[in-house]
Amino acid sequence: MIRLFAVALFALLAFAMPSPAQENPPEPPAELLEALGRNALIAGWMSGYDVAAWYSADEFQKEPAEVKGRVRNWFCYSADDGWHAVYGRMDEAGEKYERILHYLVKSPTRVEKQEDLTGKDFDIPLTRALADSGPKLMAKPAARRIRFNPYVRQTETGIEVWAHPNVASDWTIVHGIVFYWEYSRDGTEFRSEKQYGKELHGTKPQKDTPVTIGDPAAPLPPLSEMFVITRFGHLFKEIRVQSKTGFSLMMGGGMWTHVLKPEEKAEAEAEAEEPGESDDDGGE
Repeated sequence: MIRLFAVALFALLAFAMPSPAQENPPEPPAELLEALGRNALIAGWMSGYDVAAWYSADEFQKEPAEVKGRVRNWFCYSADDGWHAVYGRMDEAGEKYERILHYLVKSPTRVEKQEDLTGKDFDIPLTRALADSGPKLMAKPAARRIRFNPYVRQTETGIEVWAHPNVASDWTIVHGIVFYWEYSRDGTEFRSEKQYGKELHGTKPQKDTPVTIGDPAAPLPPLSEMFVITRFGHLFKEIRVQSKTGFSLMMGGGMWTHVLKPEEKAEAEAEAEEPGESDDDGGE
C-alpha cells in the first residue's frame, strides 16, 4: 500500500516541476491533477496484481494435474513482503474457502511456493465478489469479443472488482475499456457498477518509434491507457496517453507528468494572470 500511495504523490508533484524550456509553466486544472493521481493509484495496483497473476500462473501450470484439478478460484493481494497469489476453491455453501496453492511473487524471477495455507479473513469475501461479477462481465458485449482479466481487492468500505482486456496471443495490447463493480465488505451485497471507456483498441509494442494511445476527446487521461503504460511501458521506446487537454507521460520512478496542448496552455496562462482570482479552486 505504501508503494501505491507513493505513485500518486509523485504524480501530483510532477506537475509542479518546471521544465527546462519554461521556468514557471501553468498548472493543469485541479480536476486533471486529481484524476491523474487517482488513476495512477489504480493503475499501479492493477499492474502489481497483473504481474503476480502472470508469473504465479507459470508456476501453477507446473503443478500435478490432480492438484490443478481441485482449483476453482484464484486471486492476488499485496502485503508487506510482496504480492501473493492464492489458488483454491469455495465450498458449495459459499461459507468456506480452501487454499490449495499459495505463491509469494517477489519478482518475475522469484516466485516462492508457500507451505502455509492458512486462510485470511478476506478469502471468502473476495471469492464471492469475483463469482458474482463473472456473469456480469460476460454479459458485456466487449467481453464476448476478447478475454478480460479480473482484479479484486478489499477496501475500508467494501470490495472492488475491476476488469481489463487481456493481452492478445500475438502480443497486441488491448485497451480502451475498464469495467468496475463494487460490493459490501463481506462480498454478499452488490452495490454499483461502472464502465470506463467506450471502445476497444489494440496496440503493438514498438521499440523504434514513439506511440500515442488514448482518446483525444476524453476530458481526462483514461484509466485503461494509464494501466497499459504502467504495466507494459517497458516494451515501448516511448508511449504516452492523450486526452482533450494534452498528453500524459510516465517518467522514471513512477512519476507522471502532463503536457498541456497549446490552446489549453494559453487558457491556463490567461486564467493565472487574471487579477483578483483566488488560488483556491474548491478542491480537496
